Amino acid sequence: MKPEEERILDTALEELLGRVRPPDLTQRVLARLGHAGPETASASPQETVPQATQVQAPAASPGQVAEPVAEPVGRLGQRGAPARFGHRAWALVAIACASVLAFLVLGTLWQDGNQDRQQHMVQRHEETKPGGRKQGEKPKPPSGTQAQGNASSPESPSERPAGQGGSVVPDRSHAGAMGQEGRTDQAEPPQPPSQPRLARRFPPLVAPPVQRRPGAASPPGNDVPPRGGSPRVNDADVVAMIDQLIQRRWQEERVPVAAVASESTWCRRVYLDLLGRLPTVEELRQFVQMSGSLREKKRRLVQQLLYGEGYREQWAANWAGVWTVWLIGRTDGPLGRRVFREGLEEYLYQALLEGKSYDRLCTELLTATGSNRPGQADYSGAVNFLLKHLDEKGVAATAQTARVFLGTQVQCTQCHNHPFNQWKQSQFWGLNAFFRQARVKRGPAPGVYRLVDEDFPGEGAQPNWEQAEIYYELRNGLLKVAYPTFLDGRRINPAGRVELVNRRRELARLVVSSPLFSQAVVNRLWATFLGYGFTRPVDDLGPHNLPSHPELLDQLGRAFAAAGYDLRRLMGWIVLSRPYGLSSRVPRGSFDDPTTGQPPLFSRFYLRQMRPEQLYDSLSLLAGGEPSRFHRSGYGRQRQSWVQRFMFDLNTDENTEATLWETSLTQTLMMWNGPVVEQVVDPRHSRLVKQLVQRSDVRTRDRVVYLFQATLSRPPSRAELQMALHALRQYGPRRQEAAWSDLTWALINSAEFLMIR
Repeated sequence: MKPEEERILDTALEELLGRVRPPDLTQRVLARLGHAGPETASASPQETVPQATQVQAPAASPGQVAEPVAEPVGRLGQRGAPARFGHRAWALVAIACASVLAFLVLGTLWQDGNQDRQQHMVQRHEETKPGGRKQGEKPKPPSGTQAQGNASSPESPSERPAGQGGSVVPDRSHAGAMGQEGRTDQAEPPQPPSQPRLARRFPPLVAPPVQRRPGAASPPGNDVPPRGGSPRVNDADVVAMIDQLIQRRWQEERVPVAAVASESTWCRRVYLDLLGRLPTVEELRQFVQMSGSLREKKRRLVQQLLYGEGYREQWAANWAGVWTVWLIGRTDGPLGRRVFREGLEEYLYQALLEGKSYDRLCTELLTATGSNRPGQADYSGAVNFLLKHLDEKGVAATAQTARVFLGTQVQCTQCHNHPFNQWKQSQFWGLNAFFRQARVKRGPAPGVYRLVDEDFPGEGAQPNWEQAEIYYELRNGLLKVAYPTFLDGRRINPAGRVELVNRRRELARLVVSSPLFSQAVVNRLWATFLGYGFTRPVDDLGPHNLPSHPELLDQLGRAFAAAGYDLRRLMGWIVLSRPYGLSSRVPRGSFDDPTTGQPPLFSRFYLRQMRPEQLYDSLSLLAGGEPSRFHRSGYGRQRQSWVQRFMFDLNTDENTEATLWETSLTQTLMMWNGPVVEQVVDPRHSRLVKQLVQRSDVRTRDRVVYLFQATLSRPPSRAELQMALHALRQYGPRRQEAAWSDLTWALINSAEFLMIR
């Protein structure tokens, strides 16, 4: 090796081992090759490179001191003579090596600093978000640990903390998917909080409204074809995403998590929520005795209830009733004379049965025209929604449309700007202008009303067909003008002629394209299945009311839109998720109590009462009714008459109502000796009591077990069994009908029967 090469190598090693970064290395290499520089003075005495000669600088001006100027000297000692080609080549090599080393060192330092900044941002986000760590509080342990020994590592998602003494219970039910036979879910590696793994599968893009052709619903497969550039949606991935985001919140809050609910409890829960009734004893035993893992059993049962022959009719009938209550309430209200409730419920039943997408359902409800009752040539059951709320100026229709389909409450801004949120009076009346072409007319027969679209000339003194305006009054008495404008500021052609622009059709288009559209129904259904939504109330979305799980609400809304607004699939995702499958028993040390006003963490299943419709259908089933007939019109009238005894109308501008379903005296009396309860416990009419009395060939112990399974969907405990047998013996052999009747009456009046647990 040449002396110059040895000097270059020695210099590089010296700088590298000394952790000195360029440009020091470059300067010293140049100096050792014969070029003067800042490092020349520090060169080794053994070096033969001559020092730079100093020449006198030009004469300085008065008051200045002349400084020597360093002039480079060539390798041969000639001033200005260039170095040899070999030395210059080695200089270029040294410069390249120095640049590479500098790039690596600076890149490492930048990456470390960037990670520190990201961790600091995540920490600040956790401190400022609702439910996060307060300022000054000690940092929490890593996300893989939980308080009180409830370890739940991301590497092993199959382990679930039971919440009792730190024990861990395996849960194989949280990631099952409908229509995926033999799928094996594997553990995922831990992800940083700022970028969850499944978030990349649902990018922050709002799926466009999907137009689907009506037809029979088909069971979901592994994937849904992409629509309008939307990502493919896999059922198992969506369920896993729900579990991942919920579990992350558990780890952040270090809340104990309840154990997994028993098979019979979960079966009762899902029958009540999907079909609106209790499972029969045969259905309960069939699920418990089903082969396979718990996760697979749950998936198969949910698929059967949503798509199975006979069950999908019951599902459609149940949810047609639920949506009818959401759309027009349980009472008639001031405009109830216009409404034919059975017509709306029948329309919803047929729409759900044939699998209409939610965006199409919303569009048809907002744009429907025709007569409200059958027998008319233009009959349309969908018109009953707006007939219930369309008063002279459409104030109630404006408020109800925003609440149901957009999850926003704008009714308070009718008279003034809202003092506590972002909604303004101008936004309310801009939305109200969309309904000004709608007209309600009397039909040819009593009780018949027609909803039509007519030209709107505006509210000015002279007709203004090009810009049909409306006016509203400010609190100071001034009048303001408004044109049809959506809540987000999007405007349409303000013409009043229907042939130029149909305002209700434009409103439906704007509603289904809004990001709030999918989030509103996701939030509402989540609250229906789990007792609490991501916001409280569920129809008050906005920056003024932050959701408890914003990322989950956003991702689930996008997945629902990407899946074609399929309500069945959305329900399947929720009931197959882990939080829905937890026990309602409060774990030791839990502070997750939404009744205190805290955001729900869903670390357990929250107890809730049956809806009046669920109770009526369950009692009818015990009395001997056939679930396949629950959607018949005659049955619906009987149920509606029974349900309305628990309701009263507030007679407000928004057609709101309140319920007495809060353990009131009316409820207690109807459950003690009401006509429906009498049908359940009367041995002459009740199929359940008849079976218990007449099957004397079956042991009394087995009949008690059957009664508990029919009413509470579980076998009795040892103490309950002994108590029931003792009570039956007290009646004697001649009063067995009264004994079984009283025992049935006691069970259906218990708090456990009235609750969804």
